[in-house]
Amino acid sequence: MPERRPTLAEDGAAVLILDQTRLPGAAVMQRLATLDDAARAIRSMQVRGAPLIGATAAYGVALALADGADDARLDAVQTVLAATRPTAVNLNWALQRMVRVLRPLPAPERRERAWAEARAIAAEDRAVVLLEAPHRIEALADSLAVLGDRPITFGRELTKQFEEIATVPASDGPAWLAADAHRTRGEFVLVVHGAPVAADAGHDERVLRLLLAELPLKTAVRLATDITGRPKNSLYDAALALRKAEGDG
Repeated sequence: MPERRPTLAEDGAAVLILDQTRLPGAAVMQRLATLDDAARAIRSMQVRGAPLIGATAAYGVALALADGADDARLDAVQTVLAATRPTAVNLNWALQRMVRVLRPLPAPERRERAWAEARAIAAEDRAVVLLEAPHRIEALADSLAVLGDRPITFGRELTKQFEEIATVPASDGPAWLAADAHRTRGEFVLVVHGAPVAADAGHDERVLRLLLAELPLKTAVRLATDITGRPKNSLYDAALALRKAEGDG
């Protein structure tokens, strides 16, 4: 089994990312030490997946403030990073959160707080939806294995004849794929579950929203039922309401 690497980790005054453009051939950690490094990693898709893009952008702000932390610098950094993926929701959310937290602070206090806030964003425990091709699925599962007991739902060939859905601990993902040669074939939807929290409708709705953004309504509801344990009819009604609200908006 290939060596497991974290997808993002601090390295002193720098950040290490797993270069996803090198997968599945090699697991290469790329060191980001400047704003330009972070912007390049996002723009060139060395980091992929909404939460990781957001976390990298947040760390990009922290890295950039080493060269100054006044309002003009903060605004310039936000502009540079926002331009790397203008339509990326998590990237803009992370940047707005960083600016909202940092702007009220005196400039000398901003750099330390930026690192703390980037750390908090990287540790966010929300559910994540990933779409992956068969030639990359084993490398992705191996990189996610560092999440340990956090559940991952594998959806293979959804809506097709040989559809398969399974939920396993992240650490067991590589073994689950290896147990059957057919499991590395077809298109994949992966749901990395949020860290355990008390069940609440808000959490279930976030899961449903993530799935609806990527999948047909019925497929999203079926996966959401497996992930949240809520009744299928209840989630179906919620999905219809969300779609209607989006249409009205």
